[in-house]
Amino acid sequence: PEWEADRAKVIREISKGFTPVSLDRGESLMPGDLLVFRHPKVAWGHVFLVRSYDPGRHLARVMEASQSAGTLRERDFYTVFGVKGEDTLYY
Repeated sequence: PEWEADRAKVIREISKGFTPVSLDRGESLMPGDLLVFRHPKVAWGHVFLVRSYDPGRHLARVMEASQSAGTLRERDFYTVFGVKGEDTLYY
């Protein structure tokens, strides 16, 4: 996206506090990481707090804010779309 100059400056400064993790390069999520997800085919996304991660199963145990319930919700979240052995995996 294109941002106005002031907003772009703020985003660049804030981004210095985060370290990107590349799941497709074999890096792993750690407890306390923020998992930012955007669906590749629709305009839908979410931010989760990682509790644990199983890289072999591509499965993260995450916490998220549940606005409708007014509380935190914990659930499993797969970090891959597709099946191992197929040519394409979407992280």
